[in-house]
Formats: sequence, structure tokens, C-alpha cells
Amino acid sequence: MGHPQNFKNLFTVLPLALLLAACQATDNESPEAETVLTSPAQTAAVTRTPRPIAQPRHRPDRPDAEQDAESAESHGNLWDRIADGLALYQQYDHPSIEAELRWYIENASFFNDVSERAAPFLYWIVEEIERRNLPMELALLPIVESGFDATAYSSQRAAGLWQFMSSTASNFGLQRDWWYDGRLDPLQSTVAALDYLQALYDQFDQDWLLAMAAYNVGEGNMKRALARAGNKAADDPFWQLRLPGETRSHIPRILAIAKIFADPGAYGIELPAISNEPYLVVVDPGFQLDLNHAAKAAGLDPAELRALNPGYRQWATHPEGPHRLLIPASQAQLFNEQVSALPPAQRMVWDEYQIQPGDSLSTIATKFGLTVDVLRQANGLQGSRIIAGRSLLIPLHDISDPASVQPAVAAEVPLSSPAPASYRVRPGDSLWQIARRFDLHSTDIAQWNGFEVNSVLRPGQVLILQPNEIIASTGGEESALQRVTHRVRSGESLAVIARRYRVSVNDLLNWNDVDPEAMIHPGQEFVVYVPSRDVN
Repeated sequence: MGHPQNFKNLFTVLPLALLLAACQATDNESPEAETVLTSPAQTAAVTRTPRPIAQPRHRPDRPDAEQDAESAESHGNLWDRIADGLALYQQYDHPSIEAELRWYIENASFFNDVSERAAPFLYWIVEEIERRNLPMELALLPIVESGFDATAYSSQRAAGLWQFMSSTASNFGLQRDWWYDGRLDPLQSTVAALDYLQALYDQFDQDWLLAMAAYNVGEGNMKRALARAGNKAADDPFWQLRLPGETRSHIPRILAIAKIFADPGAYGIELPAISNEPYLVVVDPGFQLDLNHAAKAAGLDPAELRALNPGYRQWATHPEGPHRLLIPASQAQLFNEQVSALPPAQRMVWDEYQIQPGDSLSTIATKFGLTVDVLRQANGLQGSRIIAGRSLLIPLHDISDPASVQPAVAAEVPLSSPAPASYRVRPGDSLWQIARRFDLHSTDIAQWNGFEVNSVLRPGQVLILQPNEIIASTGGEESALQRVTHRVRSGESLAVIARRYRVSVNDLLNWNDVDPEAMIHPGQEFVVYVPSRDVN
């Protein structure tokens, strides 16, 4: 799936309190087109008592009387609403912030890209932070964590807007399996992230800087840093700690952004407006549904639907839930009518495979890009025994004619260009713009080129856009890159496979979307990209 072609035109904001219906998988076969939500954290795995904000809300550029007369709901621009909720002003003047501040001022176009990516999800985040009475600086964390890319993966395999690692995601109730990853679900991950931040705030002396730093560096590392600092950390503890360089710059970046957002005009920055109004609703058909069918039912382009629902990793919603989808409110009635009329046999696309002698569930699953569990589930199998000559149902992605889909905003979506083998970065380019131009994932481009998704590109830098065709060497020369499929042998480890092909273990994990903690087994296949001259 490529990124949606134009978030600015496609999205405005996320509605008030979507999560309650988002967290409820129903057994009712009749879809509910629209759900009004009142308590978004009721179904969160961990819900904590809201803590008071660290400082009173106040914007230094506006008189108190004016602020008192203006409620959060009266703001036309969501950025103004965020500015009124900023609360950590006493921390904005530390010298470490100035260098970060200068960078953002000199690279003001960065905020255009962030606004474009944040627009679908920011309203929900602001609503949930206000509901908990937390400082609005927390709404800016995804800017630094992921560049507000809901599909972002780091080199350490943290994922989503809030960059959850697998272990932390499990601790805070985020579902993760072959079908769905709650870390990539903007609603679920926001609740989990705020729960985690509130827990860290309680744990580290109700100090928001320590909480945000611990979110980045980990609780254990933060405890050790505080122990090393001893009494020196009594006043302004964060600034006294010895922490990794990434964390030392992480907090100043958040505060520099907050300082700009408190009064962007003072820095010559104009933030693209995001309307402070609901735009999306949650629909829940109550059954597994092919995402292409769902897009057609809502009158949307499939890429648009997927961009609104990045938690789904495959071509359909989860067999056992969640089945919920976020769609524009204007399309909810159409979706309800179309999906209600779908016979059960047309909710998913299936093929039939006749079992051949020598077949196993594992080899069949590999052949169709599935997992053994998915095959078992689709065919009601308890074990792994299959019989040659009989048939298995194979769930397939809907491959019907894309021209039959009538996008709701087709006139506003520019056509993408075919991706070249490589691309030389031009002044003003960003990773998001390049990905959108060539209908690619920004996270894929980052992985292919060995940098983080929120890295700043340099004019003249050469990017690989088709990793199965070329690779740029450190000397600037290009050589053919061949895709190799390696079948794991008995006794092999990821390190052994990486050494054989002269690649890194991280590359193997990224190319194959494998969790670093996962076990590998004989017969498992890995894709490896190596220069042709290195293939034995």
C-alpha cells in the first residue's frame, strides 16, 4: 500500500472521542455506520487517574481576559488550541534548547510536512490529553518520535506514532499479531502512550521532563542515571543527568517545538491550519471484511482507507476483531448501506487449493504468503494433518479492477510517478514528499537507505527507491542488487545468515519484518538483497 496522495486535501481532523467503539468488537452482523463516543479510555488496557498539569495553562502572547473568554471548542485552528494547553513554560529557556530552536527556525518547511501527516489524528490526541488534564507538550511527542508518521518503524523496531517497542506494547495492552498491530493504530496507541507517560510521571517524582525522557530511554536507564547523579539531581534533575545523546537532545527538541508553537509568529513561522472540527467516524461491521471491499462500500480509494487505518497489516480486518474502521463521516451512511447488503460469501475473497502429495501446511502457507495459523483458522483445522487430493480455502486479497473503485476525492489526488531506481535529493525535498511522489512508504525508503524515518535529507543525497534493482555504494558507484531467498538450515541463526551474505542482522530483520525476539526455524525463508557480484 502506498501512502495517500494528499493528506492536506484528504483529511481535516479526527473526531471527539472515537476510541470506545474502536475498542469494541461486536457479534452483531448488522454494521453500525456511526458511533458516538463519550469516554475514550473506558476500554483501554491500563487507565490511570488523571494527574494535574505541571503549570497553569497560559499563552504569553495573549491577555488573560481574552483566554478566559475562549474555550477549547471555540478555536478554529487546532494549533491554537494546542498552544493554549502548553504548560511547561518554565523549562523553555534552557541553553540546550537554543540549538534545537535554531534548527527548526532554519527548516520551517519541516512543520508543513508534520502538519500534513498529523491532520488525520491530531484532534483525537488533543481531545484525550485535555480529557486527562495533561500538559499539551505531550501532543508534540510524535513529532520527535516518528515525524507523525503512523507507519514509522525505527531501526530498533519501535513502531507507530508513539514508537512503541514490542515489550512495552504488550505491557500496555496493545494487540499485535499477523493481522493487526495496535502500535500502528493511532487511537489505541495514543491511549497506551498516555497511560505509560502518566505511569512514568508518577514513578519519577511527578516531573514531566523525567517522564518524557524515561519514555525515550527506558525506566531502568532513567533509574540508573538518577542514582549516578545523586544529590546533584535535586534541582532541575533532567538537566543534571548523564544520558545517551539521543535522549539528551530528545527533550530539548520537544521543548523547542513547544516554544515555537506557543508563538509561531515570533519566529517567522506560519503553521498550516488544521480545522478544529470532527471529520471521521468509527464504523464496525462486526465481521471480517476485505479492505478493498470496505473502500468500495465507503466510496473511497483503497489507499485512503488504509492510510486512515494503518493498524491493519494485511488485506482485511482481523478475523476475531478488531473489525472497526475509521472513515469520513460523510461516507458513513453509504458504507452502512453497502456493507449491510454484502452476502457473507462476498465479504472476503477466497481461492481453492488442491493439496498435492508432499505438501504441508507450512509449504502451502509460504506459497501464498500466509501463516500456518491463518490456514488453520480459514479451514477450521485443529492440527497440521492434511490429506493429498483434498482442498483448502486460501484467503486472497481482492484483485478486482482498481478502475471500478470510485475515489471520493479523485479530483484532488495527484497521480504518482513511477519510482526510478534511485533519486537525487533536491533542495526542499522531504522523505514524505518523495514517498508520496512515487507512491512508496517513507518507512521503506528509510530502511532501504539505512536511516531513521525522521532524518533530515541533504540536497545531492542519492536514495535507493528500487532496492531489488540497484544499490549505491559508499563510493557513489551503483551496482546491480539481486534479491535472494534463503531457506534456513538446521543450526543456523540470524547472525550466521547475515555473515554468509555480508549484511547486517538489522537488515535481515527489516527486509523480512521479523521481530528481533522471534525464533527462527529450519525451512523458514528469508529475503536478502545483495550485490550480484556477492551472490555465490
